Amino acid sequence: MTKLVRLLFVALALGGNAWAAGAPPNVILILVDDLGYGDLTCYNARSGNDTPNIDRLAAEGMRFTNFYVSSSVCSPSRASLLTGSYHRRIGIDHVLWPVSVAGLNPAETTIAEVLRQRGYATAYLGKWHVGDQVEFLPTRQGFDSYFGLPYSHDMQSLLRVRKTEETVLPVKLRALPLYRDEKPVALVTNVRKLTERYRNEALAFITKQHEAKRPFFLFLGHNAVHFPMQPSKEYKNESKNGPLGDWLHEVDDGLGSMLSLVQSLGIDKETLILFLSDNGPANRTRGSSGNLRGGKHSTWDGGLKVPLLVRWPGTVPAGNVCGELATAMDLLPTVATFAGADTASLKIDGVDLSAVLTGKAVQSPREDFFYYHGNRLSAIRDQRWKLHLKGPEGEPRMLFDLQTDPGESQDLAEQQPDIVAKLSARAEETVRLLGNGAQRGSQERPPGRVSRLQPIARALPVWGDNDEEAVPPETGKAMPIASDAPPAKQAQIP
Repeated sequence: MTKLVRLLFVALALGGNAWAAGAPPNVILILVDDLGYGDLTCYNARSGNDTPNIDRLAAEGMRFTNFYVSSSVCSPSRASLLTGSYHRRIGIDHVLWPVSVAGLNPAETTIAEVLRQRGYATAYLGKWHVGDQVEFLPTRQGFDSYFGLPYSHDMQSLLRVRKTEETVLPVKLRALPLYRDEKPVALVTNVRKLTERYRNEALAFITKQHEAKRPFFLFLGHNAVHFPMQPSKEYKNESKNGPLGDWLHEVDDGLGSMLSLVQSLGIDKETLILFLSDNGPANRTRGSSGNLRGGKHSTWDGGLKVPLLVRWPGTVPAGNVCGELATAMDLLPTVATFAGADTASLKIDGVDLSAVLTGKAVQSPREDFFYYHGNRLSAIRDQRWKLHLKGPEGEPRMLFDLQTDPGESQDLAEQQPDIVAKLSARAEETVRLLGNGAQRGSQERPPGRVSRLQPIARALPVWGDNDEEAVPPETGKAMPIASDAPPAKQAQIP
């Protein structure tokens, strides 16, 4: 079945659920990279980061304290958020490197496709990282437009750039391809100006759709605060918390600009804002997991438990704190409900949190959460207990009471054999459905794959610190590659 035909079926299925409270809201989803649970003042008063606009989302909306992403690394987490499914279900179980044959399968239905079928204008800005081949880019996954990088900015690769008068040798440059829709428009040697560019693109998109009187979905995937830390020069040394604080300050100011714009346009009460992270903090960024154990790359809660702030004046009660179990997978069916769409026909793992957000329900419909580390099931939790099937450092099964011990410090497996047995049985059931390691699950779906890789970059202008105009490669620190040079650690992109 072609994707167009499949989307027609989806559109028919999505047409039967109207949001009872009024018109579908505009949706702004802001995803920060590697932001820890303890990096925001509204979660951790000792964070040292100045984020008044982010904190304002918490004061004027709902702050979640038991919110999880499906993976502690980028690509699987993002694929899960987009599709409302565990990354193991959809075959994206590891970080995708430049020029990968794999990517998010276009046969999956994304949150953007659900909303576009309801008449939304959709745009993706920033880091994508679920496939850099054309078949996997945002414009093939439900987004009308795309501006950003196809993967993390620490994946600078040797990209071929144009020859110059000074060199007749092939010139390559460690850089990143910056895309507009489906074509790279420039190579960037760093991302110092991209936070500002994303903000400007976001403001222009919001204004354009407001003038067109069309509901919109804006997905802003920041490069911040992934290592290497690269805030713009204007924000360097502006905070008390080093580069991390500087970059978060810049992200916060961008959010402030968007809040001011939706208010000035008179659409504040018509706009739902979601703010979250893709996984826990990396050691190199000096981010904070707060009172949680572990961080990025681990299945301790510090790796997968992240902030979620939700603001929608007049619909989401202000100043609320929700301790119910929730995940990034739940955002697709939740937003779909607000948009008047029905996701019952989609085989996904997310649950609808709309009643929790609007104050009509106190308890989350989510009963459990499964911690996959790559393609292996490592742990499971319910509303209270977390069972490590095998400890992150190879320890035997460990059980923690997350209500009293969120830092996972006291193993209660021997004292609570019935809880261990109950969660173990639930894990075995999930393995039959989604698999574990080499064991296949009955409900797994394949990732997308291309039969022939296409090069990402050819002869393109190079943007450096001052990217107002394209600069010649030698100014951008391009260097001829000697024929006897050792292979680069990163991928070699033709």
